[in-house]
Amino acid sequence: MLSKKEQEKLKKEFLNVLQDNSEESLSGFAYNLKKTIESKKALYFELNADSDFLITEIRKIVFNIQDYINNYRREFVNVLVEDIINLCFIIIKSKNKLSENEIFFMTSILLLIHQDTELSGKEKLCSILNDFSGASDMAKVNKMWPKVEQLLPKHVDKNNLPLPSLDCLKRYDDENGTMHYEKMRTIFFTFIQSLMKIDGHITENEVKTEKLINKILFSKKPFSRDKIISLGSSEEEGVNSSEIVAAVEGIEEDFESVLKKIDEMVGLDNIKEEINTLINLIKIKKKRKERGLPNSKISLHSVFYGPPGTGKTTIARLLGKVFKYLGLLEKGHVVETDRAGLVAGFIGQTAIQVNKIAEAAMGGILFIDEAYALKGSGNDFGQEAIDTILKRMEDHRDKFVVIVAGYPDEMKEFIDSNPGLKSRFSRYFYFKDYNAIELVQIYKIFCKNTAINLTKAGEEKLLTMLKILYAKKGRSFGNGRLVRNIFEKSIGNQANRLVKISPLTDEILSTIKDADIPLENELYE
Repeated sequence: MLSKKEQEKLKKEFLNVLQDNSEESLSGFAYNLKKTIESKKALYFELNADSDFLITEIRKIVFNIQDYINNYRREFVNVLVEDIINLCFIIIKSKNKLSENEIFFMTSILLLIHQDTELSGKEKLCSILNDFSGASDMAKVNKMWPKVEQLLPKHVDKNNLPLPSLDCLKRYDDENGTMHYEKMRTIFFTFIQSLMKIDGHITENEVKTEKLINKILFSKKPFSRDKIISLGSSEEEGVNSSEIVAAVEGIEEDFESVLKKIDEMVGLDNIKEEINTLINLIKIKKKRKERGLPNSKISLHSVFYGPPGTGKTTIARLLGKVFKYLGLLEKGHVVETDRAGLVAGFIGQTAIQVNKIAEAAMGGILFIDEAYALKGSGNDFGQEAIDTILKRMEDHRDKFVVIVAGYPDEMKEFIDSNPGLKSRFSRYFYFKDYNAIELVQIYKIFCKNTAINLTKAGEEKLLTMLKILYAKKGRSFGNGRLVRNIFEKSIGNQANRLVKISPLTDEILSTIKDADIPLENELYE
C-alpha cells in the first residue's frame, strides 16, 4: 500500500525514535503512522469506488445494447453502433484532454458492442472486465484505445446529428405499439451522462455539448427519415430507413400475450368489454360453423370515435393481431393513413393512390385517422377516395378490415353523410378522455419502460397539475399525448439538473424528482 520512498521515510523516523527512547517521540511517530495509513486507505477505497462505478456503468450500458445486438438484424445494429460512435466523437471533441477513466470507459463499451469480428481484443477485454482488480487492469484496457480511434469518424456535425437508430425505433414503435424508442433514448442519455462526468468534473465547453446532445435527444423535431448513414465513408450509398425499420424484428406474441396487453392498458373499460364481447361472438360463430349450423356474416369494419391520445391506434394494432389469431385476417398488420395519404391533387390520381394503400392493407387493417376530413365540398377529390374505399370493401369483404377514426361529432356527420358508409360500418367504439389518475398511471408506464423511478413528491406534483389541466380541458385535450409531452419535458429537466451533479450513480440517473416535473407554461414552449 505504501511506496518504497514512504517506507524508507517511516523506517528512518522509527530509528530516530529508538535512539531518542522518549515517550513523546514514540507517541508522535505512532500518530504520524496512523494518519499515513488512514490516508492511504481512504485513497485506496476512493480508487476502488471509482472503478466499481465505471465497471457497473459499462456492464449496464453494454447489457442493454447487447439485447438489441442479439435480437435484431445486423442492418439495424450497424446503425445503432454508429450512432454511439458518433456520440463518442462529439464528446471527445468537447474535451481538452481525455482522462484514463474516459479512455477506459469508451474503449470497453465500443469494443464490446462493435460487430466487426476482425477487431481483435474482445475476448481479452471480457476476461479483464470479469476479474477487474484496479489500475493495472485499466492500463491493459487503455492500451487497446488505438483500435477504438480507428472506428471514430473524421467529422460529425454536432448541430445536425441525425441519430437514425432512434428514428427507426420510433417508427417501429408507432407500427407495433412497443417502447424501444424511449428505452434507447434512456440508454443514450445514461451513456452521455456517465462519459461526461466520469473524470469527476465537467468543463463549460462540455456542459454546452451535453445540453446540445440532450436537446437533440428530447426534441419534438423528428429525426431524418430520408437516408440512414451507413458504417462506411460518407461517399457510400446510405440504407433506406424503411429497410432498417423492417430489420427490427421482434419475437411474435402469442394470443394470450395480446389479450394481456389489451387488459393492461390504462382505463378503456368500455373498449375492453366490447372487444371481449366481439371475441366471444367470433368464437361462438366458429363453433356453429364447425357443427354445420347457419351463421350470419360478421362485419369487422369499425368506427373509433373520441378525443386524441386515447389509445385508438394502439387498440387497432392489437385488434389486428387478435383477428389474425382468430383466423379472420391473414397477416393482422395495420396500415395507417389519413386524408393526405389518400387524396391526390389531380383527376384520376386519387383512385390510384387509394388502391395502392388498400392493397398494402390486404390481410390486415386499414386505419384512416381523421376520416371525416375526406368529406370535402365542390370539386374536392375526397369523395373519390370514399367511393374507391367503399368499392374495395365490397370487392374484398373478407380480405381486410377498415377502421375510421376521429372526433365524435365529425365522425357521426361523416358516417351519416353517405348511405354506403352507414351500411358498411356497424361497430362503434367510443374512446373517453383519461382522468387525472389514469394519466398519472400512463406517466408511470413511461417511467417503467425506461427504468425511471418517480419520487412520491414528483407523483403528487404531477397529479396536481393533471387535475388542473383536466378540469379546463377542451376538445383538443391531448390525453396520452399530453402525458408523453410531460414525460419528455421531465427527462429534459432531469438532464439539466444532473449536469451539475458529480459523480453520478444508477439511482441518481434513474430518478425523476418533483423539480423535474414541468410547470404548465413549460408544456407550450
